[in-house]
Amino acid sequence: MLSVESKREQSKAIRIDSDEILTERLRNAYGVLMTRSIRGTVLYSTDPATLELFARLKVPKL
Repeated sequence: MLSVESKREQSKAIRIDSDEILTERLRNAYGVLMTRSIRGTVLYSTDPATLELFARLKVPKL
């Protein structure tokens, strides 16, 4: 049986078994941020593939 401290130290990331689950959880988190923000959310990336995705999704530039 794990102690309370051991349970706290165990990261949720450790329980993600596959890339598909990770992708699903990340998409869900960003979806929540993008749809429930009162003042807006800024996405910033220097990764060319991500910038291309933003362009395809028509994410406006600041």
